[in-house]
Amino acid sequence: MNTKSEIFEVCIPNFEGDGIACKVPVTIPLEWDDELKLWLMGPEANRIVEDTKARHMGLLLPDQLKELRERYHYTQKEMGALFQVGEKSWTRWESGKHRPSRSINLLIRALYEGAISVDYLLKRAGQPSREQIEAGSSPDLARIYFSHLKVTV
Repeated sequence: MNTKSEIFEVCIPNFEGDGIACKVPVTIPLEWDDELKLWLMGPEANRIVEDTKARHMGLLLPDQLKELRERYHYTQKEMGALFQVGEKSWTRWESGKHRPSRSINLLIRALYEGAISVDYLLKRAGQPSREQIEAGSSPDLARIYFSHLKVTV
């Protein structure tokens, strides 16, 4: 396959989403398509463009979302429940297929940077804290927590 690199300007949307805040030059790989006789962006180039947009918009990248989940030893299902978005949403964000909204990203970033705790989020969701579950302060706490996540204890 014939490839080359080229400078590409990534348009970063403004906060309102109705214009361009700035343009950021990045180097992307292009792939030659013999059938179309054109240089095309492949999956790697698309990832570079999307990650550049995300970074400049203050969004966490998929690898950072996975790192956060692994830091707390949570499953994707548990992270979805923690942020009250569902497992499929978290899975899409972590795989890079979709991005969280700016508002939910703000909350995820707060946890990522240590500004809030998992226990704070659990409390806001009306769930027992991890500390309570691990301490076994109530025999039903783990059952309540995990039944909310639809996990059998």
